[in-house]
Amino acid sequence: MTPKTLVEIASFPPPMGGWAQRIEIVADEWRTRGHHCVLMNIGASRNLKNSRYLNVRGPLDFLFQVYRAARKGHVLHTHTNAKGVKGNLLALAAQLLSRVRGSRCALTFHAGPRQDYFPKGKHSIKNALLSLTFKTPDLIICNSTAVKTQIVSGYGVSDEKVHCIQAFCAGYMNIELQTLPAHVQQFADCHDPLLVSYVSYCHPDFAVDTMLSAVHRLRDKYPTIGLVIISSPHAAEQYASLLEPLGLESHVLFAGNLPRPQFLSALKMARLCLRTPMGDGVASSVLEALSLGTPVIASDNGTRPAGCVLYRHNDIDDMAAKIDFALSNYSEVTAAIVRPEIVDTDVTEVELLISLAAS
Repeated sequence: MTPKTLVEIASFPPPMGGWAQRIEIVADEWRTRGHHCVLMNIGASRNLKNSRYLNVRGPLDFLFQVYRAARKGHVLHTHTNAKGVKGNLLALAAQLLSRVRGSRCALTFHAGPRQDYFPKGKHSIKNALLSLTFKTPDLIICNSTAVKTQIVSGYGVSDEKVHCIQAFCAGYMNIELQTLPAHVQQFADCHDPLLVSYVSYCHPDFAVDTMLSAVHRLRDKYPTIGLVIISSPHAAEQYASLLEPLGLESHVLFAGNLPRPQFLSALKMARLCLRTPMGDGVASSVLEALSLGTPVIASDNGTRPAGCVLYRHNDIDDMAAKIDFALSNYSEVTAAIVRPEIVDTDVTEVELLISLAAS
């Protein structure tokens, strides 16, 4: 097969997000097949010089770069969810340009079954935008049968067009753990039990205020309890004002973004991993924690894997109670962890994209 070029259109680090991790793993697998891959960065770091990425300078440059790639017959791979209109507009624009030039295009919909405007709701404009975003590409990848069912039944997309491929794969765990930054390790040494949570960006769905309030309610029983929030630097700016009223200044550390080897080290060191969003589906960080043997306290969104301890979303009392239950019955909760099966889903995705390129 003649070498093909895949153009991954997404946000790339810094900061590191879950999408970028998966895309980089897929890109590596694509390249091992003798093909070429371009990572087109449309994220916050697009103005930073980085030889790994094709950085887009603005809307016109984005359209130009996408049009040029489509004209060359490259396969375009767009990525979006239903938490913001901008991402859908960029994905749709790229998909339409691929149609104009006759190139192939795939979409990965990074979403759980509950997003801001997915499944279809009462907002007709957003419904129409998402419908076009689903109907324009040649194929769609999502991470669960629940999401696929909503796409097929709610937006009139054929069943054969939508493929369920879980993002989590061996590449997430085949990483040598590294020592944590000094300030994170120092915080961990001074706090027991230690909780860790990943907040990829500042969005109400992460319910950081609920998480902090739950920790506050546990302080009397666990005087040295600590919470490390791994996040973009903006999270500290957004939520730091909540700490003083709750008396949590010395109990919470906003660690910023950590490189993957340190992120996994933090998950492994934690007594518990907290996962608060409702719209993220299974969530790779949940599977990573379970793979490392760390119990997970997660909001009950209907898609959590076996072994998680579930609480009612935004219910401070229930979240605090479930954290206390897990800590009080730690041996039993740890023994009940179901380590996820690690499958090379990146290989499945690349083979699907290669088939698209060859069609």
